[in-house]
Amino acid sequence: MEPMPLTWVGECSAWECDELGHMNMRHYVYKFAQARARFAYTLNLPEAVEYGATSQIRPTDCHIRYLAEARPGAPLLIRSGVLALSDHGADILHIMYHVDGRPAATLRETVEHISQRTLGLFEWPQRTRDAAQGNMTTLPDFARPRGVDLNAAPQRPDAEQVKAWGQNYIGTGVFLPEEADSFGRIAQPALFGRVTSTVGHFDQAWPENYDADNYGKISGALLEARLAFGPDALPGQAYDFYSGIQAVTENVRTLVHIMVNAEDGSHIMSMCGVGGLMDLTARRHMKTGKAEIKSLSALAIEELSI
Repeated sequence: MEPMPLTWVGECSAWECDELGHMNMRHYVYKFAQARARFAYTLNLPEAVEYGATSQIRPTDCHIRYLAEARPGAPLLIRSGVLALSDHGADILHIMYHVDGRPAATLRETVEHISQRTLGLFEWPQRTRDAAQGNMTTLPDFARPRGVDLNAAPQRPDAEQVKAWGQNYIGTGVFLPEEADSFGRIAQPALFGRVTSTVGHFDQAWPENYDADNYGKISGALLEARLAFGPDALPGQAYDFYSGIQAVTENVRTLVHIMVNAEDGSHIMSMCGVGGLMDLTARRHMKTGKAEIKSLSALAIEELSI
């Protein structure tokens, strides 16, 4: 694979880290969003990210893999490229690297080019098509999905569907102005951040974390996720948050989280996350015991979908 253009350089700051001692997953996504904005310049389309722009590069769904944890002070960089291009959409790959060349995380996203006036699909200008051809790349094996199915089209469930599935209602809130992007709509990384600050209330999925003997010693860690985004949310809108267990194995637990509009029940965002237990002392993955697999599997809802 040819080196892709550099689209972001920075580090993992201590304030971006969580109780696991490494960068919280929301901050990976914030950095990938910065890389997407910089990549717009590489594609000769800076007006798609600037304030007052006439068009926008809007993600509709994405797949992220966490490969090598970033801890406080770790220098990081992101390179971006185009996997595929259509008349008004694209499949874009971002790879975050440690300074020694190890991949830290990958984000593959489906984006659409939309008009800010009509919010409808808007064809890429020829200059962007030309630039994209010079920045095509291929998907490396380490970015391929392992526990999620990218071939299945997102379903984007609403409140009626999540209640029919019997998902757990675990949270609610209101979006704030500071979570909006330059277009005045809630940015996708902010939606992802709401997941990280809410899932701790889904104690059914990680009962080991709430055992007094394990406190501070083990925790659940996200390994991979697929997200689907609905219509843009706005500051001041209220949301409700639902979670459910889809499947449990010795190595991983697959959870589905869905955020819906609290007023009309419409879909805002959904996420299928694959995680595993982490030994915080040894900094390594732990297996789930047979008894725990049995009890967790009894709570699973196989038909959950994003």
